[in-house]
Amino acid sequence: MKKIIFLVFLFCLILTQVINAERLANQPFEGNPQAQVIVVWYVDFQNPFDAIFYNEIYPDLKSEYIDSDKVLFYVKNFPLTDIHPDAQKAAEASECIFNDNISYIWPYIDIILNNQDALDVTKLKEYAEDVGADTSLFNNCLDNDVEVDEVEFDAFDAIFNGATGVPYFIILNSNGFTISFSGAQPFNIFKQNIDGLLDNVSDFASRLDNLEEQQVQMQNDILSILNTLSSHSNILTEYTNRILLLEQKSSEYEERIVSLENNQNNGASFPNYFKYLSASDRKKMVCGYAEDNNMTFIEDLGYSCNLTYKYSSSGKLSVKCKCEKV
Repeated sequence: MKKIIFLVFLFCLILTQVINAERLANQPFEGNPQAQVIVVWYVDFQNPFDAIFYNEIYPDLKSEYIDSDKVLFYVKNFPLTDIHPDAQKAAEASECIFNDNISYIWPYIDIILNNQDALDVTKLKEYAEDVGADTSLFNNCLDNDVEVDEVEFDAFDAIFNGATGVPYFIILNSNGFTISFSGAQPFNIFKQNIDGLLDNVSDFASRLDNLEEQQVQMQNDILSILNTLSSHSNILTEYTNRILLLEQKSSEYEERIVSLENNQNNGASFPNYFKYLSASDRKKMVCGYAEDNNMTFIEDLGYSCNLTYKYSSSGKLSVKCKCEKV
């Protein structure tokens, strides 16, 4: 059965090929879940170098990065049972404590890492009682190997992600960039790698902001162009309507001219087109007929005209016409 579980788990790991968020969801952690950088510590509780990391390096890591919400710190088990016979049960005990009460895990880790020469089952149960765990639940969990599979899964996870020894660390940021290394490295190694990943997140966020600003600017430019096109379209429509109106009026005038020409050519009476003339033009035309002595036609138009004849000193005859509507 365990072989089947292992093969299924290994297949899933091959598919994901990355630190899985679901695998971290049920692991002990410290820090802000919204932190931009994650540090995963694969630990063997009987390994002296893990104790060195915890006592000499972890406090600085916690104060500078974890407590300032820059790093989310996880613990996973990787017991090297070939050289540390008590590491397996210590790992199971940490899982039992974690499942009993999350707040007990860090005090419990502190005790077992500082008592690596006393990690037999009896001592592990005593340490659980010291941190306030429910001893009945804890003892049942430890005695019945409840967390064996969980510890094995953590170990498989460590091996898949490149671990060959402990302590082993994987550091990754929200952009997916990952760094890993082994050993109780000096704090400045952690600082260098974490700061680099944080800068990467900041640089990526800045680029993303710039891209978003450019996108907004492009959207505004497109809206401006569309508004301009719409405005031009309205202007074009207005001019088109004006042209249509002018064409309509031109057509009307052409019809009037054709009508006048037809009337004139057909000998039609003057009143048919007289109505299209202005008052002053009408008077001028009436006077013209008056000078031709066509008084009957003038009366038909409803006008009365008086003509005054006068010779100039040079003997030239001039006619003054005065017509009024009667």
